[in-house]
Parts: sequence; C-alpha cells; structure tokens
Amino acid sequence: MQSLSTTDKGDYLIIGVNLYEGVYNDEYRPAGLLRIYSDLIEDNLSMSNHYISKIPITDLGDLYTPDIDNMLNDLEALKKHLHGKTHIYIGGDHLITYPITKTNRIDALIVYDAHLDMKDTYRFRRWSNATVMRRIHEDMETPIYYWGVRGYSRDEIEYISENREIQINQEEIPKNLDIHVSIDLDVLDPTIISQVAYPEPNGWTINQLLQHFTEIASYNTVKSIDIVEYRPVTISRGEISTILRILYESIGILHEITG
Repeated sequence: MQSLSTTDKGDYLIIGVNLYEGVYNDEYRPAGLLRIYSDLIEDNLSMSNHYISKIPITDLGDLYTPDIDNMLNDLEALKKHLHGKTHIYIGGDHLITYPITKTNRIDALIVYDAHLDMKDTYRFRRWSNATVMRRIHEDMETPIYYWGVRGYSRDEIEYISENREIQINQEEIPKNLDIHVSIDLDVLDPTIISQVAYPEPNGWTINQLLQHFTEIASYNTVKSIDIVEYRPVTISRGEISTILRILYESIGILHEITG
C-alpha cells in the first residue's frame, strides 16, 4: 500500500490486523498482500476525481497483537496517533470490529455484510466472527445499521426484533452521526470475491457498495473503517485489485467530502 511516511502525518492511517478466530495468525495476511500488489492500482484516478498518490495516506504497518484482549490495549495506546485521523483497518476476521468500536467514540456502527453475526454462540463459543455484533450490542448498546444482509438464523432475527436500534437493509440512512464503517467482503457477490470465510450468493457489486458508502459518508462523520474476512488460499490478482479499489475509493470519497 502507498505510504507517505512511517509516522502518522497522513490524514488517513492504514493498519493491518492479522487476527483470525480472535488470535494472531501469520497464514492470512491481507494487508501484506495489498502492499505487495499495490502497483495494480497505484496512482490511478479515483471515482472521486483524486489521484491516489495525492491523497495524504500513511501506512502504519501491521498490528502484531496476539489476541482480542491485547488488541484492546494496543488500540488504547495508539489513540494519540489516531486522534483527528481517519483510520482504516485491514483484517482479519470480523471479531476485530469489537476492540475497534470499544476504543472509539462513535454514535453508530454501519455494517456491510452478507450475515448478521448476531448469534449468541457459534460452535460452542461466545466470541467469534459469527457473534461479534451481538457482543458489541450487548456491551456497548451501539445502534447498528446493516446493508447487504441475505443470510441469517432464526435466533438472530428474534434478537433483532427485540432491539429497535438494530436496523437491516432499510431505505433511510442515519444522519449527523459519528460512525465506524465495517465492510465484510462477503457483502460482495462471490463472483467478485470468493475467498472469504462464508461466501453468500446474490451479493452486491463494487459500485453498489461504493455508491452506498458515498451516501453514508455524505451525511455522517466516518471516524474509522475496517475491511475484513478476506482469507486467501491462492493469490488472485483480481480479488486483490478489487480490495485495493474498495480501500482507495473509500478514502478518496472521504477526501472529497471533507476536502
């Protein structure tokens, strides 16, 4: 990924997080892959009419943290560097959204995901990528707005029906809020990206995602973003290029809105 410096001089800070199933995993390193293949998109003109090389981005490298609890501590320590910046996390499984939102003052959580991740337990575990949003809502009482959902269980729907501050695929978007945006890559159709933990058919296109993100960002303050659940088994330049496009287009959109 493009890096203007090894400090925090950029307005947009990129952090790699290699946590899967809540612990560090050196096998899947999506942020590293994006760095290696950054030339696939480097210096392209974004849809927001900004050349990528002109946007003040700093790559802070990877967060080498052994588990979710330690990630909470690490993010607390990083707060002075993140203050006033928009930080983008490239991970890891969806569980990383918990410590990110826990250490960030937000009014609402925006989630692009094929699934609700609202199970109470999954495979006998209360902490997983399938339960993370339930834990966030229980512990922080954060309003959650979903788009792209098309796979869910009965207990998830029952839980949501009892909590009006959780909204799914609604037409109206929230406004005037400080938000974190979580992008689970399985929101996209598997024909676009298939190397995710739980691919789900009938997904969104890249343009649908970016256009909706533009609308969300136009009416709210995006404090942070995570892009999660990429689990590459083989090197796919097409998929890597797609993730790079989502990353840089999102930053370009924010830069245009705030710039």
